[in-house]
Amino acid sequence: ADNSSGLKSTRLNLEDLNTATLKLHEDHENTKGHLADVRDGNKKCHAHVKQVHGKLEDVAQQLGNAQMKLQVQTDHGENLKQQVDRAMSNIASSQQDNARANNTLGELTSRLAQVGATADAVKAGLKESNSILLPNIHLDSHEARHASARHGSLLMSSHHGGPTSPQKTRKSAR
Repeated sequence: ADNSSGLKSTRLNLEDLNTATLKLHEDHENTKGHLADVRDGNKKCHAHVKQVHGKLEDVAQQLGNAQMKLQVQTDHGENLKQQVDRAMSNIASSQQDNARANNTLGELTSRLAQVGATADAVKAGLKESNSILLPNIHLDSHEARHASARHGSLLMSSHHGGPTSPQKTRKSAR
């Protein structure tokens, strides 16, 4: 009876052990399946990380290109600003020069009017002097007759007892 109970106990232990082994075997098979799934997921994740890394490098390159273009445009903008500043300075200088020229022109116009008035006064004085002095000059000399004829004097003077008109020069006779 001891043997039989020992055998029975061993059989029960063996069945429990067999059940535990089967359960361990199932767990092992499940773990292998899960491990294969994790491995596939890891491969997919690695491929995705490589793809993202490639796209990140492309974005970094594009960002570098955009920064270079932006720097070129910034430099161009600075050059344009300097050119506009120079143009504005030239315009201001031209306006000042124009104002000075207008002032000088006004002064010259005023002075020219003064010179014109002076010339008119001198002309009037000369006419008056000529009207007083020229009738008293006789055309006795050859030079006086020649100058009178050349300048076209309209004054009548007496020469050898009678009025004479200015003589035409050879040039005006042609």
